[in-house]
Amino acid sequence: AALGSATAELVQGLGPDDAARVTAALDFATEAYADNKCSSGQGALEFSIGVASTLAFLRSDAETRIAGMMFELTVIEPAAAAGLETRFGKEVTDLVTGVRQLIRLRDMTVGQQVTGQPANRGRGAAQAAVAQVETLRKMLLAMATDMRVVLVRLASCVTTLRWFADQKLFNDMTRAYGRETMDLYAPLANRLGIWQITWELE
Repeated sequence: AALGSATAELVQGLGPDDAARVTAALDFATEAYADNKCSSGQGALEFSIGVASTLAFLRSDAETRIAGMMFELTVIEPAAAAGLETRFGKEVTDLVTGVRQLIRLRDMTVGQQVTGQPANRGRGAAQAAVAQVETLRKMLLAMATDMRVVLVRLASCVTTLRWFADQKLFNDMTRAYGRETMDLYAPLANRLGIWQITWELE
């Protein structure tokens, strides 16, 4: 019943052919993700449906919605993800690759303490940290030759934050994720004029 409701939500606004492709992607995701979980602790299938539903709410095209369902698969089930281009086409695969690149860039820079509080407490440390974060925002946009990649990433952030809120998780992980969202993703959504989710990210 839940999957039937999810299907109706995911295909809203699409023509018959695109709706059939999104439905096929949901069926594939249901089998591929099975009982796996994301690094946040959320069920991978629940997460992927949440991302695609947010993208449907934003009236994105079928390729973007499918990419939203599939990008986590490259981490959880790389073998299944290897066949994405054959199953869903090069456009979807390129979007998935772009999202993973953005996440890898974020992982590297967070590891170097680009986001969050400045590591140094000397004069100008706060201004330097702000400048570093702004540089990272620009890098994220520059890397995304297709703006739909950024859209998928923003939808994934909203989905994770919703789950944290539903589970009432308040710990070091959620605080770090919230800081990252305020530093990077909420300003990006605002800059791109995606008002529907800017307020929720904030």
